[in-house]
Amino acid sequence: MELLPADLNIAEQRIVAAFPVGAPVDLTRLPDRRVRADVIAAVLFGACDLPRGARPALRVTGARITEELVLEAGAIAAPVAMTGCDFESGVNLADATAVTIRLHDCRIAVLYGSDLRTQGDFEITDGSAVMGAIDLQGARIGGDLRLSKVHLHPGEKTAVYLSRARIDGGLFVRDSLVCGQLRMISAHVGGLFTARGSDFRPEKVSAIQAERAKVGESVFIDRGFRSTGRIYLRHAEIGGGIGAQRGRIAGTTDESINITRAAIGRNVHFHGADLNGGFNAKGSRVGGDIDLDKTVFAEGTSVDLSFADVRTVRVRFAVPPDSMNLEGATFGVIQDDRDAWPRDVRLEGCTYGAIKDDGKIGLRDRLKWLDRDAGGFSPQPFEQLSAMYRARGDEAAARRVALERHRRRRRTLTPGFGYRSWLAGIWLAALLATGATIFSVWPPIAVDPKTPRHFEPVVYTLDLLLPVADLKQEPYWQFGWGLGTAVIAGLMRLFNRN
Repeated sequence: MELLPADLNIAEQRIVAAFPVGAPVDLTRLPDRRVRADVIAAVLFGACDLPRGARPALRVTGARITEELVLEAGAIAAPVAMTGCDFESGVNLADATAVTIRLHDCRIAVLYGSDLRTQGDFEITDGSAVMGAIDLQGARIGGDLRLSKVHLHPGEKTAVYLSRARIDGGLFVRDSLVCGQLRMISAHVGGLFTARGSDFRPEKVSAIQAERAKVGESVFIDRGFRSTGRIYLRHAEIGGGIGAQRGRIAGTTDESINITRAAIGRNVHFHGADLNGGFNAKGSRVGGDIDLDKTVFAEGTSVDLSFADVRTVRVRFAVPPDSMNLEGATFGVIQDDRDAWPRDVRLEGCTYGAIKDDGKIGLRDRLKWLDRDAGGFSPQPFEQLSAMYRARGDEAAARRVALERHRRRRRTLTPGFGYRSWLAGIWLAALLATGATIFSVWPPIAVDPKTPRHFEPVVYTLDLLLPVADLKQEPYWQFGWGLGTAVIAGLMRLFNRN
């Protein structure tokens, strides 16, 4: 048990008298509002006599605590609620246990709370300002963690440390100014996580670093949310969805949003958002929709949905990105319009059940869409589009797409080699050289010896290799017919590979 000092001032005497019954203490009118940190610690650690049936609580307004309030590894058995107080040297709650802690409209130099345990809520709210970092790494919060309507100026890159923390309730960082990173790697939030209306201003780092975080309900970064750093949710598990409507998010790298390989239970809404960097959802699993309607992308940005599994994707951008990668992705439905797509699209391996548009997009527009594939010609996107039309019952469109696929496959002289015409040229040159050499050493016999003709080995070989051309050699000479037939048959098998 902590012992109270004998020389208590008036402010300290009032706190000691009020604590056993949980009465509030207002020190704002006192000429001297100073309260020693040792007195607060002694009161919370059992220095006051408690009457039978007492319900103690520390409820103080207007105190000025000049020394560091050290409650490290202590057991705080009473609720703590402090309003308008100044913690000029900070608060140390590392490894402590507590019931509830509420700090409203307080000025705090720094807060150490790693591995803190609370039965209920932990709050720093309502105009509070923290001039150093808030360290709650590994903390266990039995209720909600609220950091709403606060100003956080850590003087370092990270404003709030929540890595490995477990919050049974929700995480609320609403309407706050955060001049640093919210770092919550491998954190667990049982309820929702909201940063609605907050302004994040980190320096050269992500605004929210939540790799491998688990959120039981939804994540909200909307309604006036602004950030100069990216939102990083790689490998996160989110039971609900992500709401980022009309948010303004800049990226510290090439991306504003990273939800790669994340598992998201419901919708991902970025309707009307303004993204200064790219949107990366590679390999993510989304149980609902990804809504990018009316989203504004800055010049030079990209959207990567490759290998994602999404029920519906909406891509009616207000300003499209420069490129979009859908390789290997699986969509139930794609919703778009004529001007939705960026100039470069990658579609190899992308599958979808249906495409919904405004009714103004025809088959010609869809074929132009396939032409935008930056990876070059591949049959799979054509086959997928044809299958979609066939499932819709439009056999004519399905056949037209299939025909266009064959036409584009056979655009070059050597369709079996696709766009690798140089490879076919190498084969042709090799066969020409071989044939010319053979027929120079073993020239054929004239069909009509009475009619003299000059034999040309190179021209004769070409006449055999190019059966559609008549070079006036092959019909007039024997011996080469069987070889020519074999060569031609071999070439047809080679050049007609599908």
